[in-house]
Amino acid sequence: MSIHCALISGECLRTSQQLKFIEKNLYGSEIFSVAIVSMTEKRNVTFANGTTGIEQEFDWSSTQKGLVLSSFFYGYITTQLIGGFLASKYGGNVIFGIGIGVTALLTLFTPLAAKWSIYALVAVRIIEGVFEGMTFPCCYHIWSKWAPPLGMNLIPK
Repeated sequence: MSIHCALISGECLRTSQQLKFIEKNLYGSEIFSVAIVSMTEKRNVTFANGTTGIEQEFDWSSTQKGLVLSSFFYGYITTQLIGGFLASKYGGNVIFGIGIGVTALLTLFTPLAAKWSIYALVAVRIIEGVFEGMTFPCCYHIWSKWAPPLGMNLIPK
């Protein structure tokens, strides 16, 4: 790896940083799983008047939790092929940016949807998955155009 990095003078570092950014965006949904557990567990709380009680933000069954957690992947799996096609037609950068951008915007609405109803949350998560599903095939299109020729063997397959 150090031989290739020396030959391409810094390009290896840039590609490595891009890969780390992409990995963070693609695997960010694991954080949502932890948040679901936190929001649905019962907690002991002490109220202002000194009494204690049990608090639970969302009273969802395990089936409902599973539906919320899996809803993202229902959308994600539907756009893998479409994302690759769109990346080759319009460019990986454009489709990747749209996918990440729309997913980020929808993530801002996730708490509102969760408070409104579980079905609104599931709908938002499915749409997030649709746009996020396009990003993974775009990565390969971007790498094929931007990776330095001598650094192609460093790209994970």
